[in-house]
Amino acid sequence: MATDADYIAKVTQQHDQKPNFVATVTASVNPFVQIQEVLRQIQIVFNVDTAIGSQLDVIGEWVGASRTVPVPITGVFFSWEDSAQTGWGAGIWIGEGNSSNELSLLDDDDYRAMIKGKIEANRWDGTIPGAYRTLDAAFGVTAGIRIHDNQNMSQTVKVPSGSLNTIQRALISQGMLNIKPAGVSQTVTTA
Repeated sequence: MATDADYIAKVTQQHDQKPNFVATVTASVNPFVQIQEVLRQIQIVFNVDTAIGSQLDVIGEWVGASRTVPVPITGVFFSWEDSAQTGWGAGIWIGEGNSSNELSLLDDDDYRAMIKGKIEANRWDGTIPGAYRTLDAAFGVTAGIRIHDNQNMSQTVKVPSGSLNTIQRALISQGMLNIKPAGVSQTVTTA
C-alpha cells in the first residue's frame, strides 16, 4: 500500500529540498492515500470468508440470501441425550433470536456456507453437475449425494446419513439453496 512518503520519494532532486513544494505534494496525495486504505479495509471486512455479523448480512443481501429460515428447523440444538444429531460434537447451542426448540436464524458459519452456495447457485446453468458444484461451494461436500432426474418434472436428492447436518439438509429441502430447475419439484431423502 502506497504512503505519502512513497509519493514524496518520487519528487525530483530539484524540488525535494523545498519544504513548500513537499508540503503541497503531501497535501495533494494524502486524501488519495487515505481513500486507498479505506478501500483496502472494505475489501477485508466484506470478504465472505472472514466477514461476521452485520457484514455477513450485507453480503447476504447482495447475493439474495436471508439469515432467517422460512420454516424453523427443529432437532438441531444440543441436548444431554446421547444422539447422533444433538449430542456431544453434533448439536449446536441455542443462539440469539431462536426459540428453545426451533432454529429460525442461522449462525455465521451456516449463513456463510449458504451465501457461498447462493453465489454459486446464482451462476448455475440448471444442470445436475452444476448443482453438485453449488453443493460443493456451500458445504464442501458432494460425496455420496446423488441428484436423480425422474424424467417427470421432478427430481430426487438422496443425501447419505452423516454427509450433511440437519441444518444443511433443511437449507436444501426448504429451497434456500436452490438446486432445482424452475418448474421442477424436488424431494430430499436421507439414504
